[in-house]
Amino acid sequence: MQIVILIDEYDKPILDTLKNPEIAGEMRDILRDFYGGLKSLDSSLKFVMITGVSKLVKTGIFQVSIT
Repeated sequence: MQIVILIDEYDKPILDTLKNPEIAGEMRDILRDFYGGLKSLDSSLKFVMITGVSKLVKTGIFQVSIT
């Protein structure tokens, strides 16, 4: 059986802690571990949809800036 995962505002924990770099770093590490774990389950996943709240601005063909 394969599963579907929907994640809304994946970046919110980091954005909420940007004024405290230590906590923001901890949030980043936790999320990296979580999403790394999802990647290892690829054969069990039917569909994954992840949305964020950060506004992205295209600045070049290989660059993206967060505003």
